[in-house]
Amino acid sequence: MGRAGIEQYLYLLDEAFGGDDWHSLLRNLAALSVDDWLWLPPNGARPIAEMVAHVGACKYMYENHAFGDASLRWDDPLVDQKRLRQASTESIDELRLLIEKLLEA
Repeated sequence: MGRAGIEQYLYLLDEAFGGDDWHSLLRNLAALSVDDWLWLPPNGARPIAEMVAHVGACKYMYENHAFGDASLRWDDPLVDQKRLRQASTESIDELRLLIEKLLEA
């Protein structure tokens, strides 16, 4: 892949996660209430908090394997996708503050 392709890919990733448009993950997460994070859709298997943890874990994993030393494994606590299944109000509040800070940056 050429430099222009890589630049386009990076732009799309930035927009998908932190852009100002309706499809930005961070914009949509900022609109959630504390109760929304643990809401489970009918016939759903994972609450929103766990799905977001999955997205974050994948970003860490892909970065480590593409640009780092490829030492990160799925059993590492950093990428534990189930840690938010039983999230507390305090941990969700921390996530919401982090999202707000990321949107301001």
